[in-house]
Amino acid sequence: MAHDERFPQPAALNSADREVQLAIMVPPNLKRAIRRRAESEGVTLRGLLLRALKQAGIVDVDEMELVDRRAVAAQLRSRLYRDAGAD
Repeated sequence: MAHDERFPQPAALNSADREVQLAIMVPPNLKRAIRRRAESEGVTLRGLLLRALKQAGIVDVDEMELVDRRAVAAQLRSRLYRDAGAD
């Protein structure tokens, strides 16, 4: 698969750039509310929460971090398949 320059390859990341999992316990109704909000806005849970943290002034989040990387990856795969079929 072609390398997208917007997303560094894992080997190119230093320890400060790697993502880590953040797991928290919340009441079920809060999780449902967050999920519904993300769905209604057409964003991922990750994107919704990162944007909220940014808006609250807790952390400075680069706009590229708010992009749904799954959608970008799907577009790249689609483009690769389309281009492969053009041969």
